[in-house]
Amino acid sequence: MTFSSEAESVVVRPVWFVYLDIADDPLKMWTGPMGVTLSSTGDSTLDGDWLSSSGLADIGEIVEDENGSGPTRLEMSGVDPALPLFKQVIADGRVWRRRRAVIWLSYMNDAGALAYTPQRQKVGRMDDLRMVQGEDSALITLNIEGFAARSGDALGTRYSEQRDIDPTDKSQDWVHDLANKRADIGSTGQSTSSNPDGGTRGTSGTDFRVR
Repeated sequence: MTFSSEAESVVVRPVWFVYLDIADDPLKMWTGPMGVTLSSTGDSTLDGDWLSSSGLADIGEIVEDENGSGPTRLEMSGVDPALPLFKQVIADGRVWRRRRAVIWLSYMNDAGALAYTPQRQKVGRMDDLRMVQGEDSALITLNIEGFAARSGDALGTRYSEQRDIDPTDKSQDWVHDLANKRADIGSTGQSTSSNPDGGTRGTSGTDFRVR
């Protein structure tokens, strides 16, 4: 792929590059008419082979303001529902949920040349991946949440998943440990205490312990 000045061509149109860090099989697609290889862009994630994806139907609004980073919605249409890969990926959130996603924007002239090196527009993590299946094709939707998403936009995660989000954060380890402990209910045995008349009496109790 070569780069040219926008002034060299009257007709230019926006093209999007989307990187989804799906475990073991990262996806790199762009809205251009054919596959392309980028190199020496100064962005290691941007360098490499990109698949043409005419099915990348819509990229939602990208919001970055003083209130935080809002989610950006991707829609991929025309997916063959007979392909088992997509169903497997969607069903197993471990391979995509909270993993990295990046969106770049550039422009392409009518000769097929990029006007400039694609520029990053959104960096975040994947969430809320869904597939709506029709008769002949399926629509896949995906949110890209900002790293510092607004507090009102819940990611639907659990305390026990905190180590997946940040491996160095051990503050919620007790949740997993507590969920896997065994409750033992039994007698503590007998204890003795003094009676007012100088004798002793025995007492017993029930031990509720989480081990």
